[in-house]
Amino acid sequence: MENTMYVQCCVCKRVREDDVWVLPDSGQNLQTNASHGYCPECAEAAFEEIREMLNKECTSCTTPPAA
Repeated sequence: MENTMYVQCCVCKRVREDDVWVLPDSGQNLQTNASHGYCPECAEAAFEEIREMLNKECTSCTTPPAA
């Protein structure tokens, strides 16, 4: 992965390699050429937290928030 851009999950720190999320090698320099995002599992957890917050805020709404 040297000199190539890669995506690292900002929550669990796994790295995407060919559409598979794996733990990085211990010797890997994660400070260079990294773009951060969410792996599917961490993204779902973050979206669920957002949905719960929105549902709590919309208790006085007349229509439920979009799913």
